[in-house]
Amino acid sequence: MEKIQYNRLVRDKIPNIIKKSGGKCKVKRLTSDGLIAELCKKPKEEYEEYCKAKTSEERLGELADIIYPVLCLQRHLSLSSLALKTHRANFRGVSTTRKYLTLKKSWESILVAYMVVTLTSKSPRS
Repeated sequence: MEKIQYNRLVRDKIPNIIKKSGGKCKVKRLTSDGLIAELCKKPKEEYEEYCKAKTSEERLGELADIIYPVLCLQRHLSLSSLALKTHRANFRGVSTTRKYLTLKKSWESILVAYMVVTLTSKSPRS
């Protein structure tokens, strides 16, 4: 039997599922910093799976998997849903009008413009 090695954050029921199917696994409890680091990796990993999904059902599952670690981070960092929703909306607006920007500028001018906006805007605090 081929051995598969995982070193990743898993949901609570996964170790029991592995054990019930005859597999062996070790589980450790992550520190707060370790949890944050692992949660930050998950959306990218799940986004790649979402892009490969073929059916609506697969896309729904993968989209839920993208959102779940964000919600875990929200809970772990004690951020309110309102704080999450309003922070970026207040700073840059929301995406309701399907605006697609095409811009031909050097990265330096974009960086300068971003810094000007950032330094002159009052970012809301949660």
